[in-house]
Amino acid sequence: MYEVFMTSIVEDAEFTSACSVLEGLCSMKPWESVVRVLYYQGPPRPVGLSNQTSIEKPIRKNVAPLWRELHQNLSRQSYIVQARYEILKDRDFGSEAKPMELDATPGVLRWADFPDPPHGKPLLTQRKMVELWEQRAIPSVLIDNQHQFKGEMVEETYRFFRDEIEFALTKQYFFNPIQEYTPLESRQPNAFSPVAQLPAWNSLTPVDMQERWIMQVRTHVLQDNKPDEIRKAQDKLMALRNELEGIFDFRTIDRKVYDTRIAQQQQGVQALPQKDLLEVGDAEGLLEGGDGAVGVALDVGVDGLDGDAQPKTEFSIFVLHNKDKTKKGTLPDEMIPSRYHAARTVGDVWINYPWEAINIEEHDQNADAGRK
Repeated sequence: MYEVFMTSIVEDAEFTSACSVLEGLCSMKPWESVVRVLYYQGPPRPVGLSNQTSIEKPIRKNVAPLWRELHQNLSRQSYIVQARYEILKDRDFGSEAKPMELDATPGVLRWADFPDPPHGKPLLTQRKMVELWEQRAIPSVLIDNQHQFKGEMVEETYRFFRDEIEFALTKQYFFNPIQEYTPLESRQPNAFSPVAQLPAWNSLTPVDMQERWIMQVRTHVLQDNKPDEIRKAQDKLMALRNELEGIFDFRTIDRKVYDTRIAQQQQGVQALPQKDLLEVGDAEGLLEGGDGAVGVALDVGVDGLDGDAQPKTEFSIFVLHNKDKTKKGTLPDEMIPSRYHAARTVGDVWINYPWEAINIEEHDQNADAGRK
């Protein structure tokens, strides 16, 4: 299956207005859901899902091909995968709630591949994914196959549907205050496990400190070996983008934000501290969010090789133009000024870059005229 989507950010103060627009567009009230998301990191050397001891038997005929596909993908590369459980605000949170028995609770096992290059459609993100619904014993299946629990959070989502297009407004939450958050690279192997009881709903901490909502407009192509169907899905989303122009600001998201692959370490090679340079268009937005797994993915990518804690990776940011304006997000204090680099600081003006031009010949002619 292929997922194709585009992304916009909705300020919390504009959430009600955004829902009103989508209600009119889709002729429906929103479907609200709350999902508990657990993240599991695959082993340094991929082994797939060879151990099927904990998989619920008999395996349904319509699910067996998905298990095979997931096994094949996890055999060639290790990833962060998700175990997802739908929960209720008034039933599953707080001291009076009954603890969840995760192995006994049906959930969704989700794997998503590294997105494809944009190929001329930078607003669209597309990636291959596998979802197995109504599966029991997901944690045991993953642990049986050398996956380690790495973290969890809660997603609150309001969904709208128009034909095969889904509009989803999502906000992610940590269980504890941000001051109590432990970076994954400093955690001891196997020192963490899913919480036995969820805290009170009003005690959760938004992952985005500005409490913004991530809006994704997505569709799925079930047969991912049909390029024509993928192109049709892309065209439908671009038509919607034009229909919603001026209402929602869909933005280009670097596909690295959605990279949940686990770096493989060769035998006999010592892991060294990494210093990575990111060349981005929206530095604050990239580091603050994008996908629910962004923070987990960045941490896990440098943690847990061969089961040992690894030296912390340092990220630096390079931007071509730093616009002198109020930013939509904030960078970590330790990143400024030594690890944030801008070629130029300019005013808050629109810059039409060559790689964004619809007509490159016209762009070059205007550029030549401007030099004379």
